[in-house]
Amino acid sequence: MPFLLDESIGFVVNQTALKLRTEMARRLKPFGLTPEQWSVLNRLAEQDGISQRELATRTFKDQPTTARILDKLMALAGTAG
Repeated sequence: MPFLLDESIGFVVNQTALKLRTEMARRLKPFGLTPEQWSVLNRLAEQDGISQRELATRTFKDQPTTARILDKLMALAGTAG
């Protein structure tokens, strides 16, 4: 039986994830947010006051990336009002 990339579970899951990410980005664009920023905001909404380290763990991001996202969100909050 030949290997068919288009029918492999890994390929299908990856394609699905890409389509979901694209759709999420499209829906968040009017709010000036990226999917990464949304994931951080979502985790903060679940539990405010968690450490940056815990936030990074819960969003599956490294700490420098989390810090950059938080900096961007704080800058956006500063221009929102």
